Amino acid sequence: MNPELRKAQLLRRFNDAEHKPKEIAGREIFIPIPGGELRALLYAPDASGPAPLFVDLHGGAFIFGSPEEDDHFCTALCRELGMVVVSLDYPLAPEARHPVALEQIYAAIRSMRNDGPRYGIDPARVAIGGHSAGACLATAICMLAKRRGDLPLMCQVLDHPALDMGCTLPQQARYRDELELSQALLDFGAGCYATQKQYASDPLCTPCVATPEELEGLPPAVILTCERDSLRTEGEIYAGMLARSGVALRFMRFSGAIHGFTVFPGPLRAQGQKFLFDFIAKTSL
Repeated sequence: MNPELRKAQLLRRFNDAEHKPKEIAGREIFIPIPGGELRALLYAPDASGPAPLFVDLHGGAFIFGSPEEDDHFCTALCRELGMVVVSLDYPLAPEARHPVALEQIYAAIRSMRNDGPRYGIDPARVAIGGHSAGACLATAICMLAKRRGDLPLMCQVLDHPALDMGCTLPQQARYRDELELSQALLDFGAGCYATQKQYASDPLCTPCVATPEELEGLPPAVILTCERDSLRTEGEIYAGMLARSGVALRFMRFSGAIHGFTVFPGPLRAQGQKFLFDFIAKTSL
């Protein structure tokens, strides 16, 4: 086993011990995709007919994390908005490097839309969102859907997003909080996930390098950043990029919040979730 993979596996075990809840409300499913299937957790409301679908993508610097750690977020979203929520267990780096996870996520969403009755969803009403690295994947899915023209999406939810893992933005302009999210961890995750060439030139890998033309026409977006978060700068820069490209946008920096506050237990979790859920309700119901 190479040292990169060994370190990633140690980080996964530590993260699971810290954040994986013992009891899960979501139901495990396996979504057919080309060449196999993708594991996910499904949250279904009590509904008499097809419901809108929200696709949730967990965080973890592309190298750790799981749908289980988003269980509270997905349960609350399903209960409060009456949406079907699916949290995808996308493949992690370094075993799966860019764009493997992106393509599998895309295939899974299309598979669910094509078999709507099986999941109780309305294929015409699909929204996507993610947390940290999952938010990067979510907005990349929106860009990819625009290119291919075969996956209409109602909105994108970018929750404390990681949008510049390759550090293309000037270092002197960045806010850093080493106690909450260290540069060493971000650098390790970035090295596992993609190459410097991809980070510098591929907006599906680094949304912050997208041109205005690549962003025009993307679904309405909500971006939430945290005051104490090493990813704060890139999320706020990307918010400006979307706004200048004409994308309908709602943005907020949560004062006093730390990375992951909308997902993990804490005093501001309910407020952060309400901010995001209000936007989803206005754009997707």
